[in-house]
Amino acid sequence: MTMDSVSDIREAGIADVPVMVRIIRESFREQAEMQGIAESEYPRYVAFTDEAAVLNSLEKGQHMALLYHGDEPVGSIWHTLDRDDPQLGHVSKLAVLPACRGRSYGDMLFAYAETKLRALGAQRAQLTCNARLTGLHAYYERLGYRKVKQEPWPTLPFEVLTMEKEF
Repeated sequence: MTMDSVSDIREAGIADVPVMVRIIRESFREQAEMQGIAESEYPRYVAFTDEAAVLNSLEKGQHMALLYHGDEPVGSIWHTLDRDDPQLGHVSKLAVLPACRGRSYGDMLFAYAETKLRALGAQRAQLTCNARLTGLHAYYERLGYRKVKQEPWPTLPFEVLTMEKEF
């Protein structure tokens, strides 16, 4: 696979929910296993995303996109405006199938989501990630995000890092 074979990034809808769930679960499975995170203990962890959660997010106005390699969906990202601050966008659920990593697909998905957020009027974007994953922090910093705060979340077994980027 090369970047030249990426056909496009498409907005996802209800018909894409099963594909979205598959990509997210497969993309985060190794992360959950490495950290010993079990679905029975932390059912809301991203690696255990289910169709009901994705449908609920779509119904609440979450925008979702799928990146295609040829005709095969291989990555996804979510983005939405903050309900209280329309100049703030949120980017979440970046997922690229393990076999497709290292091809700048994550960069493409972020560029897509950020472009969409700017078009909606956002002047900055936020994301949250596992505070333990320092390599991931470095990736987001390379994309222009800076660390804002780190705090525990009661539904997760680790602290969460919030990062932000101004457009």
